[in-house]
Amino acid sequence: MHVFPGDTLPFSFPFPVDWFVNKDVLIIEVGSPHIRNIDIVINAVIKHPTTKSVFIYSPDEVSEYDYLDAICNILPKVYNIQNIVICDAGVPIYRDNITHIPLSWFSHWNRTSNGLPAPTRKRLYKFCCFNAIARPHRVKLVVEIIRNNLLEHGQVSCGWHPFNKTFDFTKFVPEELLHYFPLSIDQTNSIDLADYYKSAVIHFAPEMTGSVFNVISETSMDQYTYEHACWSRGMITEKTVKAYALCQFPIWFAVKGFVQYQRELGFDVFDDIIDHSYDNLEHPSDRITLIIKELKKIADLPMEALNNLLQVNWHRLQQNQNHIQQISDHITQTSELTLMNWLRVLIQNTDVPHPRLKGLKIKV
Repeated sequence: MHVFPGDTLPFSFPFPVDWFVNKDVLIIEVGSPHIRNIDIVINAVIKHPTTKSVFIYSPDEVSEYDYLDAICNILPKVYNIQNIVICDAGVPIYRDNITHIPLSWFSHWNRTSNGLPAPTRKRLYKFCCFNAIARPHRVKLVVEIIRNNLLEHGQVSCGWHPFNKTFDFTKFVPEELLHYFPLSIDQTNSIDLADYYKSAVIHFAPEMTGSVFNVISETSMDQYTYEHACWSRGMITEKTVKAYALCQFPIWFAVKGFVQYQRELGFDVFDDIIDHSYDNLEHPSDRITLIIKELKKIADLPMEALNNLLQVNWHRLQQNQNHIQQISDHITQTSELTLMNWLRVLIQNTDVPHPRLKGLKIKV
């Protein structure tokens, strides 16, 4: 067993170390699984040229197809590594030559739930919509929230994190609204890029915990956003899990069919309270229109009525909260079985060294 970079497994590694002992496995940690970090994988296999099996672990979800394409093509074709596992926080990847272990944010939640603030039945805010990292679809949603005079009724952020240093708001925000951006209501004291996982992902801003509804602008969108870094498939991240954990009514701005995916997982999406018909629309701009319509209905209600809505439906909200653990347990058990089967069938013949292409130049 080899580990790269360094010689120790990451703190968040989800499986027992002894499973890998005496196995011809190269464990590679890629904190942010995108194409700009493919050199981490390449440098690892160059350093360990006789390794036949690669286990790539990321605590985050893969957000670029190019990253997967590079792994699927370079490792088998250049380094003759056919035995590849990707373990991340995403939903199934479905690549023929990769074994995918999708721990998902539900499983990672086990590591953070101890720090979860206890949800209260009395809230101060009608809705929240937090977007630490700006993406085009998120910015467009926030623009419409501002245009429709909904900002005063909710707690909204967009683009405050340092990841957005190069984000050009002028491409998506009318000039007369540019002074609103970035919105930083949920900004934490730490703005270190390396500390993003702790500062934004696991952080519970009071404005979020104190909101009745949560407008969740997920990472995944679709081809209409013209943003290469977004999946066109439903991908559950911490944003959705937080809404369930905090006993909030969820409204999603995500790919078409995302709400139906929540129903299939067994979550209550409160169809009797929220009109989720936006989930059936193809184009994101049409979804925004219906989401704004729902927010206007919420804004028209006094806080007392919204808090009464919480009281009446508290048992349903708690069922969603409890269901997180059930989903997490199922994913963990399935992931462990997948990994054990993979380790059991590892190629045992270590006599044939891997071919190595010296001087390989990878265009990233």
